[in-house]
Amino acid sequence: MNTDRHTSANRSHGSRPRWLSVLSLCALIAAPTAVPLAESARTFAIVGARIIDGSGREPFEGTVLVRDGRIAQASPNVDLPANVRVIDGQGKTVLPGLFDLHVHLFGRGVARLTPDLGKHLAAYLYSGVTTVAELGTSPTHFAAVREALRSGMIQGPHVALAARLAVPGGHGTEGGWPSAHTQHVSTPEEAREAVDRVAAYQPDLLKVFADGWRYGVNPDLASMDLDTLEALTNQARKHGLRVLTHTVTAQGARVAADGGVAVIGHGIGDEVADTRLANGLRQRNMTYVPTLSVYEPRDRRRWTPLLWHLVERPTRERLEEDAAAATGSQGNGVQAAAVRDPSAAAGQGNQLAPREKRWRVLTDNVAKLREQGVRFAVGTDAGITGTPHGWSTLREVQLLTEAGLTPLEAMTAATGNSAWALGVQEDRGFIVSGKRADLLLVDGDPVADIAAIERVEHVFLDGRDVDRAALERLMTGEAPTPVPTVRVTGPLIDDFERQGGQTVRGTRWIDRTERGAHPSRVSISRVARGGGHALRLAATMSDAKAPFARLSVPLAPGGLQPVDASRFRGIRFEARGEGRYRVVFETRGVRDEAYHESSFAASSKWIPVAIHFESVSQPRSSVREPWTGKDLMAIRFEIEREPGSSAWLEIDNLKFY
Repeated sequence: MNTDRHTSANRSHGSRPRWLSVLSLCALIAAPTAVPLAESARTFAIVGARIIDGSGREPFEGTVLVRDGRIAQASPNVDLPANVRVIDGQGKTVLPGLFDLHVHLFGRGVARLTPDLGKHLAAYLYSGVTTVAELGTSPTHFAAVREALRSGMIQGPHVALAARLAVPGGHGTEGGWPSAHTQHVSTPEEAREAVDRVAAYQPDLLKVFADGWRYGVNPDLASMDLDTLEALTNQARKHGLRVLTHTVTAQGARVAADGGVAVIGHGIGDEVADTRLANGLRQRNMTYVPTLSVYEPRDRRRWTPLLWHLVERPTRERLEEDAAAATGSQGNGVQAAAVRDPSAAAGQGNQLAPREKRWRVLTDNVAKLREQGVRFAVGTDAGITGTPHGWSTLREVQLLTEAGLTPLEAMTAATGNSAWALGVQEDRGFIVSGKRADLLLVDGDPVADIAAIERVEHVFLDGRDVDRAALERLMTGEAPTPVPTVRVTGPLIDDFERQGGQTVRGTRWIDRTERGAHPSRVSISRVARGGGHALRLAATMSDAKAPFARLSVPLAPGGLQPVDASRFRGIRFEARGEGRYRVVFETRGVRDEAYHESSFAASSKWIPVAIHFESVSQPRSSVREPWTGKDLMAIRFEIEREPGSSAWLEIDNLKFY
């Protein structure tokens, strides 16, 4: 049944123009036909709906009138202007657009396919999530992301970007992340200096890895001391920044409270919080974000139909196979968990029990802290393995209800409370006159049945009705999100004559190693060569089974767009080193990150190297994709050596030819 209607005066105007929204990296210049994603009507009313306004007060039946992207009125009786679009809200509930205060937009969640930012953002909007806090992007990419959003190249939910700080040897400093990704601080002085450094990138908040407990599964890592944390939060306040901590223990929560933290990200999982701790959180006006969805034991999780609207068919088929495997594993879910989260099944005898204990403590603490009046907000850690984008936010609301919050309290946590935690309560998060018209309309009454939160019928972003059918076609299709392509105007990629890790193309070299608490150690430096400089990569390999060191360069600022290098035949550079090295060409069209690659040998003397594009291959993929050069994202150099060994590589004058 169509729930939309217009007054007779409005019908005479015919169809209204439509706008492009919601697609990340929307191909305004690359796509042959732009997809209309949201209606441009600036005035509309949702009439006769149950209204949950985000404040926590009891719902009421009434009308929400929206004009020019803002809520004009929300009350039981509203006089509608002429020519207004009317949406029938009978039997439905309207609430503010949801928040997710802990996401990793470049993480795949449940997919094994190459990360697709456009599809990840679409999953949130399709699910009614209109504001997310992105906690995994390097500050060096903030400007590119913001410019893409400002220009309309990227369109999606409102995105708050967080800079990351951690204590050396603590969580957040493990392998797998670029070294510039997280600032390392171990003293109050270092903390203040680091906050000043990242403030130059204008983050929206700070994420601080303050707690090193590894859940009783792995050896604990370092935790941040109170003096350092307090200096950090004080300096953050000088820049108008709120601090969210990775906090997972009761003692860590006490340190966070004493240190002036605004938001506790993740939940207390080692022991049930006592009354003194709960009172401390409440009295300091802190917000608690337990991220239950990332910790939910895989054997108790059941994928709901909403997820199949958010993922590609190969991902759906794999998840359905996992579910069938879990059913056949005598109810313990170990087989499914091993597929979704490889670490979950490793060492089942000594790991499964701590995970189950942590889950019980986490959920007990929701009820305990709720009884003591602590404010809750919603975050998921989506993008981490087993935690799909969009779907997990709605799952989190339901898990909070299962753990002890009322449905209304859980929805308040996902709306008004999250707006307060992020500091945007004056702009959005509530259905109140003057607020931004980010709205979610669901079929049914989620106060009576919280599962109704998944029965989404309309999502409004800035007062515009999101075309969810277009989003579904994007997300379930196997083609990547279409993006504008940058044409290469000259052959030079980098000559390494610029300081600060910046290339001639305005991008930055990025180092990376294998994951783990004790990864390979990597250093990047410019070294003198003749009258100029070359780049040196030095690595001490870890004791991991297959250690590696990588050095890559995105070819467009922020790594958000591919470049068209199809008019070139290959790359050339000069190199010296010891042994063989791999060159990998990251492209958007290749699935599962099984990119085209080649290799070369170097010795202690400088030699010229040429890699012909016609000679590259995909030895790590069973499905071969033809090389086109039209969607090249980055070029990376890889060193693989025996555990415990050392290696180095110097390169200069990297060019296309």
